[in-house]
Amino acid sequence: MAGAPGRRDGQRRPRDLPVGGRTAAARGPHPDARAPRHRADARRRGRQRGEFAPLAADHDIAVGHRSDGVRPADQGSVETVPLLREPLDVALPPGHRLAGRERVGIDEVVGETWIGVPEGYPIDRVLQAMAAASDAPPSVAFRTIHLPVIENLVAAGHGVALVPRYTSGTRASGRFHLAELADVRAGRRIEALVRPDRAVRPVVRTVLEALVAEALDVTT
Repeated sequence: MAGAPGRRDGQRRPRDLPVGGRTAAARGPHPDARAPRHRADARRRGRQRGEFAPLAADHDIAVGHRSDGVRPADQGSVETVPLLREPLDVALPPGHRLAGRERVGIDEVVGETWIGVPEGYPIDRVLQAMAAASDAPPSVAFRTIHLPVIENLVAAGHGVALVPRYTSGTRASGRFHLAELADVRAGRRIEALVRPDRAVRPVVRTVLEALVAEALDVTT
């Protein structure tokens, strides 16, 4: 099972459910690495449009996510257990002109250089919606599904990024600043998917209950 919540530095958080849709452990580049423009890290494409239900055929529990405003895909006979809503914040490098702000507006950041995810992924759809609202196409310098890479590039000053608040918040201190995005409801809903025949198993029910409790602890 991938994407279960965990701890870091004494805090509870979702365990690196990646921005692209599959769990991945990745080291970021050296802080001085240059970010080449218009490249996409496509080594692990993940699932782009919330198609997590098929994973439940091979796993007791599959943890997936979808953007705010996106209706759940037809999951067939798979049960969906809501876990939490995780807002998206704007990650800003140290010394950025907006790094002292708690909230930033779309017009203030849409013209920045962005570190993004591959086109079509949930977070990219939020960025595209921001661009449409301001009539300004985003400038994306680098695309990857690996959240630690995104965070490292922001920390090194190569751009700004949309990142999940609870997951990135545990790694932000001293590295980058998180600001709430005003004027738009941006977030992702994290859900557990399980087949009914497996959901009745005591061990599966125990894990589901633990996931729900952990998610509640993250958000309260």
